[in-house]
Formats: sequence, structure tokens, C-alpha cells
Amino acid sequence: MLETSLKSVTHAPGIALNISFEHALKDSPLFRSSVRLFADELDELEKWLVNISKICRIYTESLTKTNDIGLAVSRRVSSNKYISLLGNTENIRTVSESMINIHHLRLKMARSQYILFQLEGMHEGVISTIQNVLFKDIKNIKEARLDYEKSVEKFEAATIKYAALPKSKESSALLEDAFILYEARKPFIKASISYVSKIIMLKYKLDIHIPDILMALIKVHTDYFEAGWDLFHGIEVASQDLRQKLDNARAMSSDTIKRLETVKNEFEEPVSTAIVCNRVGKTTSKRIH
Repeated sequence: MLETSLKSVTHAPGIALNISFEHALKDSPLFRSSVRLFADELDELEKWLVNISKICRIYTESLTKTNDIGLAVSRRVSSNKYISLLGNTENIRTVSESMINIHHLRLKMARSQYILFQLEGMHEGVISTIQNVLFKDIKNIKEARLDYEKSVEKFEAATIKYAALPKSKESSALLEDAFILYEARKPFIKASISYVSKIIMLKYKLDIHIPDILMALIKVHTDYFEAGWDLFHGIEVASQDLRQKLDNARAMSSDTIKRLETVKNEFEEPVSTAIVCNRVGKTTSKRIH
């Protein structure tokens, strides 16, 4: 069933927003008050869409920045120049290559300036969708509101003029004046209907696009981290092998340090003995002389 009205109870208690073609035709007090309230809502909607647009851009840029940082870290893990202390160890290279693979895939997902969401036959950017609503539909509604407000002024002026006419005029003259008022009412009703139709169409668009945008953000966020998990899981065998090597190295480190200390002492002992003998020899030589 096609809904041809906009209703809301988000305002103060007892004040309902009710905008429909029926109320526009009747030009009811409820319609006029609802239209005034809607003008305030439209301003708030515009601010909200601007904030959504900004946060979407920040979000996509943060994903890109995360990739850039990850790639920078992975590149710097392996030194471009040979460092003898690092030698030709495979441990660092394994970690570095894993990080590069992971972040390159993420880079493909997040490099786009806009988060792209895919629905059947439709590929639109989140920000471009918001801007389309913001700069086109809202602009059209504001223009329709100006037309409506101008038509209200003209119709009210015609009504006041008709009410001020003397009732002593002939019936034919009164009918003619009434017809003039009726003709003045036509553009007013036309502007009211046009205004209402644009408001309702905006509601339908928001009902479709805003959930799509939020779902797209959730999907991209999920895909982004799922891809990282899949890649980390894919190198789990290599990671486990590397982890075992590191565990063995840590377990042997105590014995290795002790052996290094022993070897160091073995090399230092002859040197220390030679120094002592040399000093003793010099002392003896001085006494003889």
C-alpha cells in the first residue's frame, strides 16, 4: 500500500507532524503547523547528513591510513641494506613477507576514496549518495517551500481582500469575486501538493538509502577484518614453525650464554696470564739492576 503521508511524534508532547495530500487540499491548521515544524526538521536532517558524510570519509581514510602504516612497518622490518648482526635469518623475512601480503590485500579493499557498496545492478558511493540527497533533493524541497510560502502570502492577501468586500453588492458581483478568490486558490493548492510530494519522496529515499549506507559500512568493516583473519590463518603453519624455532632458541639461550661466557674466559685467561707474567718480568728486571 502506497503511503502518502509523513507522520511523526518526535516533537513536544501533543504536537504531531502530519503532512499528507489530504491535509494539503483542506489547508487544515494541523497541516500548516506540521509544515512549519518540518522546516526545522529539514535543517536538522541536512546537518545530520553532513555529519554522516564526514564520518564516512574519515572512516574510509582511516582504513587507508591503517594500510599505509602496516605496509610501512612491514617494509622496515626487512632492512634494505645488509646488517651483519641480522645475518641471513629467515625469521625476520617470514614475518615481513606475511605482513606485506596481508596489507596488500587490505589495500585493495580500502584504497578507494569512497566506500563502495554493491546491490543488484547498482554501484554507488556512500558519499555521492548522501550528496545527491543533500544537494539535489533537499535543495528542491527548499525551493518548493519558498514557492509554497509565496503562494500562502498571495492566497491570504486575496482572502483578506475578498473578506473586505461589501456584502451589499449584487449576487452576480459576489459570485465574480468568489470566482476570483477560487482562481487565486488554485496556485496555492498546486504549490502545497508539489511541496508535499517532494517531502514524501524524500522520506522514501531516506528509508532506502540510509539503511543501505549503514549496512555498507558494516559490510566493508566486516570484510576488511575478515580478509586479515583469512590471511593470518593462511600463514598459520609458517607462524607455528617460526614460533617453534623461537621457543627452541629461547630454551637454548641460557646454555648458549653460559657457553659464550666460558669461551670468553678461555680466550681472556691466556691474555691475563701473559699480562701478569710480563709485569712480573719487568719487576724482577728492575730489582736485578
